[in-house]
Amino acid sequence: MSSIATSPGSSRDSLLIPLASAFIITFFLFFIDEGYYDLRWMMRWGNWIVFLVYIVLLFPVQWFISHFLFKKYLGTEKALLMLGIGMPITLALFYWIVL
Repeated sequence: MSSIATSPGSSRDSLLIPLASAFIITFFLFFIDEGYYDLRWMMRWGNWIVFLVYIVLLFPVQWFISHFLFKKYLGTEKALLMLGIGMPITLALFYWIVL
């Protein structure tokens, strides 16, 4: 078994947590906006292009929060902090920029 792949501080985790956070935020935004509280938006390929653009824009924000604000935390603790604090911060910034 490789301890690198399962290590809580591995580089895989440092990218996976922000990417998952960006995906969840984008999915939520598309669910409430594009899909009118359903998943019909998934049936149009053009929406998937915009979905990917949102992820590309939100990933650096999530990475910054993960890497600089929660750098001393690892694994599940970091994931929970990103879920409970990092994602609301990103949504608030997004709301502030859009309005």
